[in-house]
Amino acid sequence: MDEGRMLLIRFAGGDPQWSLPGGGVDFGEHPVDGVVREVEEETGYAVRVGSLLGVRSNVWSSTSTHMVSVLYEVHVVGGELRHEVGGSTEEAAWVPVDAVEALPHTDELRAGLDLFHRRPADGAWVR
Repeated sequence: MDEGRMLLIRFAGGDPQWSLPGGGVDFGEHPVDGVVREVEEETGYAVRVGSLLGVRSNVWSSTSTHMVSVLYEVHVVGGELRHEVGGSTEEAAWVPVDAVEALPHTDELRAGLDLFHRRPADGAWVR
């Protein structure tokens, strides 16, 4: 968040939804290191991880996939905004928070916004 705006990415492909920068961790990589790497890859920004906002657990029964997301508040400390080339995203942008709801967006983005505002003591996000 910065002055009422959120840093978002838009996925490439047939269903271009807006979401939070991030992605999977590499084997053996700490989630803090993973979010720093992923934000830089997708937005061009160097970030410092601040608060742990919470954890989201989601199961897709159609593919027997269980995703656990660790959501952090991060602070931009360097770099310049740019779009990812050849990756899973096609755009990075600062979007006014009040405009987010009107955009096609992922549940991950909804979870991040909710956790940012509520900051539940147990860190759990339940839809």
